[in-house]
Amino acid sequence: MTNIRISIITAVYNRADKVHRVFESLELSTFRNFELVMVDDGSSDNLVDIVEYYRKRVTYPITFIKKKNGGKHTAINLMYEIARGEYIFSLDSDDELMPDAMGKALNVWDNMPERERNKYWCVCGRNVDNNSTIIGELFPDNINNKDFNISRKIASKIRGDKMSLQKLDIVKRYKFPEPKNVTFVTEKIVWNRIDKDYKQYYTNDIFGIVYKDAGNRLSNSARNMQTAINNYFNCLYQINNSYNLNIGIKEYIELQIRFFLNAAIVPQNVAASVGVLNKKHKIFNILIAPIALILLPQYKRKYGVQEVIK
Repeated sequence: MTNIRISIITAVYNRADKVHRVFESLELSTFRNFELVMVDDGSSDNLVDIVEYYRKRVTYPITFIKKKNGGKHTAINLMYEIARGEYIFSLDSDDELMPDAMGKALNVWDNMPERERNKYWCVCGRNVDNNSTIIGELFPDNINNKDFNISRKIASKIRGDKMSLQKLDIVKRYKFPEPKNVTFVTEKIVWNRIDKDYKQYYTNDIFGIVYKDAGNRLSNSARNMQTAINNYFNCLYQINNSYNLNIGIKEYIELQIRFFLNAAIVPQNVAASVGVLNKKHKIFNILIAPIALILLPQYKRKYGVQEVIK
């Protein structure tokens, strides 16, 4: 198959027992001009056997690569380079894509005037849970008729799970950072950067099914030191790049407090390898210290830390 329109990208880590949902739901798709690109991010289960089982049974092309564990963000960066589609859907390894999702999302793209289409980077739809209940709230009917800065603020306050069909040539220019010692980088970092330059089109069409039994997704973490290191970086990056990420003052203050709390429990040598606050932001962090210190004992208890780690 040539001129593939959509690449489904899926990062997997120890989901051999649930990844069948990806393969089986894609086989039911009413749109057929797509491929599946799957990266195994260092799994220790029998995922390879499962992939080979489905490779012989499905009717769409599969590209499968196994790599050393580095976190979902590193797998996504790799899949951006491998994918051949014009658009991508990022599908979690334990969820399903609705049979008509690709067709509905492409229909939105194809019905945009070309001069308008070039202003957008994704068509953002909704997900349901495995009981067919929409996750969160619906977008307002007129959201796409508003100024984009306004529609973006409205959408950011809409609770619930979302899934988007994205232009591959755009997202490839906004890759995830891959800092040392960090195993999870929030998608928000990338999406907010793209939102500075392009629009999102919002729809209440249902694109995916999210299962509630997915306890160890790549984007989830237990409360442990690795989580604190990840939180440290995600706060640090957003603070240092707050202007480019359209971070408002309330969110900025919250990020500074969260950064202080995580910096207090992450070993200093590890924190230094991840990065440090820019000078102008460090001054503000000192100013919010009295507030953060009140919250610190409770935060340390959540992570099982008795004393601040040096």
